[in-house]
Amino acid sequence: INIINTGIGYDQNDEIIIVPEVPGLELKARYTEVGQLVKIEISGQTCGFTDIPEIRINSATGAGVELRPVLTFTKATEFAEEDRKRIKEGTLKVVQCISS
Repeated sequence: INIINTGIGYDQNDEIIIVPEVPGLELKARYTEVGQLVKIEISGQTCGFTDIPEIRINSATGAGVELRPVLTFTKATEFAEEDRKRIKEGTLKVVQCISS
C-alpha cells in the first residue's frame, strides 16, 4: 500500500477498512506523534483480490490520508501443488453445447 498523503490526527485505535473484505487479512498502521500515517504492515491472508480494493481509515480525529493499493498477480502455475488443487476444485467450468 503506497501512502500518497500521510494525513494528520490519526490514532492507533482508528480502524482500517478494506473493501472487499478478505478474511484473514490484517492491516496495522504506524503513526507519528501528530497522527501522520507513515506505514501500513500487511499480514495474514493476502490472496483473493480480483480487483483493486478500496482502503480507508475510520477515524474521529484524523483527516487527509490518501492510500493507493498495489497488487501483484501470481500465475496459477506458480502456486504450490496443494494450492493449485484447491484453486482447481473451486473453479466452475461451463460447457455449452448447441446443436442444430
